Amino acid sequence: MSRLLLKVLRDLWATRGRTAFMVVALAAGLTSLGGVLGMRAVVSREMNREYLETAPASATLDVGAAGLSDALLDELRARPEVDWADRRATRQVRWRHPGGGWGRGLLFVSEDLGALRIATVRPEAGATTPGPGEVLVERSAMRVLGAEVGDRVELGLDGRVVPVTIVGVVHEPALAPAITEQAGYFYATPATWGQLAPDQALDEVRVLVAEDPLDPVAVRSQVGAVARWLEQRGVALHEVRIPPPGQHPHQRPSEAILLLFSTFSGLTVALASILSASLLAITLARQAREVAVTKALGATRTQIAAATASALLLIAAAACALALLPAIGMARAGVDAFMGLLNLDVASYAVPPHLVIGLLAFGLALPLLTGFPVIARATRVPVLEAMNDHGARPQPAPAWLPTLGDRLTAAALRNALRVPRRLMLTVSLLAVGGGLFVTARSVRDAWDATTERVLRDRSYDVEIQVTPADS
Repeated sequence: MSRLLLKVLRDLWATRGRTAFMVVALAAGLTSLGGVLGMRAVVSREMNREYLETAPASATLDVGAAGLSDALLDELRARPEVDWADRRATRQVRWRHPGGGWGRGLLFVSEDLGALRIATVRPEAGATTPGPGEVLVERSAMRVLGAEVGDRVELGLDGRVVPVTIVGVVHEPALAPAITEQAGYFYATPATWGQLAPDQALDEVRVLVAEDPLDPVAVRSQVGAVARWLEQRGVALHEVRIPPPGQHPHQRPSEAILLLFSTFSGLTVALASILSASLLAITLARQAREVAVTKALGATRTQIAAATASALLLIAAAACALALLPAIGMARAGVDAFMGLLNLDVASYAVPPHLVIGLLAFGLALPLLTGFPVIARATRVPVLEAMNDHGARPQPAPAWLPTLGDRLTAAALRNALRVPRRLMLTVSLLAVGGGLFVTARSVRDAWDATTERVLRDRSYDVEIQVTPADS
């Protein structure tokens, strides 16, 4: 067995250019697949971690401008379905630097920003709780505002303009990046809210259910019970919003994008595996007589197949080793880009061990799986038939070939059809490569068409927001 393996290794060295091409092709496919799957695993884990650490509300109940009294809030918190409940308000406001132009903004009002128990924010700089006439700003909005801690801005709502001071920076993972929305995100207490909207109470009640907060059925049942109880107490509910439990608002779009990346990487691996099988078939076809001599000297079919498979396993191991570091770097770069776009932090870049083990096992097994039919075919040929193999066998031409008229075309087609297995590998290689190209072009064209339709349907070039005269 060791001599057979040595012979196969020498054959691979004799065709080292082809062998190196196999290693590089497999490594490229494994790098693509490993990088994308690693990025997908880390992004999904870190997105869920960031979101769940904020203790997201199970539901938001709009109770109208009358709000909810302190006594009724205490009764609500004592309900068996409720783990905790908070009063909040969210308003679209305008903001500007003193004397400057107006911009879009969102104002989030909470009674005690420093002691939130649900839908929390994480302090990053400055104060944790703003006082009257003070606000905190979400970190992604600092670039939109072009401001720093200590700067003053003006907030406008319903004709009222209130100057406020930025006293701190916070991070809220559930929000879309401010640069994407082109809006400022502000956090204030009821004292500041009262200056902007003196006649409006906190009209949102955010509830975290007590049992199975990640089970959609359980959440809907408990929120329904809370809503009925509030209505029985005379509260007019305008709306009840129940987001998908435990799911980041951007999770589904992110999963769709990552699935697209995974599809491309899977096609790349398929292309690499078919290419390696084609190269192996060429190598073994040229060594048909050598295999026959080896069998004539006493080697069994199993021994020859095992030696060839062992050499192929070495090629796969070399490809895995070559792909490891680039895949890690690709995954890390992808995580940084993806999480940066979503305004999320990464606590750990560690890829799950089972994914690493699975990818290594897949990388080692893939060449064996694609090469098995080729090895089985090469070792199955009888000694006498292999010794008489000169690369061409007399075969009757298909009956339809003479009807083509052109003898050159007929000869080319006959040569292409002479070895069906080789033709199948070639067609498969071209099909996967063509599929990869067509998929990429289709995605690009679909994106361009969607963008053009949005611009066409918008039907305007300038948006003007009118400022009330008394502001």
